[in-house]
Amino acid sequence: QLKAQYLDQLPENCEIILFGFSQGCATIMRWVLQRFPNCKHLVFWAGMIPEDLNYKPHLPYFEDKAIHFFHGDQDPLITPDRLQFIRKVIRETGLNQVQEIPFAGKHTVVRSALKDWFDRTVRA
Repeated sequence: QLKAQYLDQLPENCEIILFGFSQGCATIMRWVLQRFPNCKHLVFWAGMIPEDLNYKPHLPYFEDKAIHFFHGDQDPLITPDRLQFIRKVIRETGLNQVQEIPFAGKHTVVRSALKDWFDRTVRA
């Protein structure tokens, strides 16, 4: 509803970034696979995409999307075993464009890491 409400107010050249944090990563991906919104970037921060969804029929939708997976090196929820599982899920989805971005920090959005990514990726 928020996207629909504000979309008309955005300039045509606006790059839409969908951002999920922790459990919000699964929520945003489920929403994406229901609505197929126009966006340029999908950002999954300290969380994972759901492993129970079938992405393969929708891979053409994702072809022009940049997908970013951020995880902190001190995140107690993203353990090395969990990280391997997340990588496996990503490989099995067929979403080959997922870019993994580690950062120094815990289970939180680290502003400096987010800003650095934004400056390098979106503003570039």
